[in-house]
Amino acid sequence: MTAPPEQPSAAMLRLSGDIDLATADDVVTRGENLLTHSAPGVPLMVDLGAVTFLDSSGLSALVRLRRAAEAQGSQVLLRDVP
Repeated sequence: MTAPPEQPSAAMLRLSGDIDLATADDVVTRGENLLTHSAPGVPLMVDLGAVTFLDSSGLSALVRLRRAAEAQGSQVLLRDVP
């Protein structure tokens, strides 16, 4: 008998460059996509290590992702926050 495949500890969303009005909707779309295709309860890890600029639209995108994750019984974790 083989063991079931291990569930990933988190779905990873790596962001880079400017996260602003021009890119915020794309960030939300990509994050929601990862949440939808991950196993229930798997958190979404957002890696901000390569982000060079984050404005209020970017912060709003992160809040939207958090709400989407909570609606699915998951959470958003931030990594390498500048």
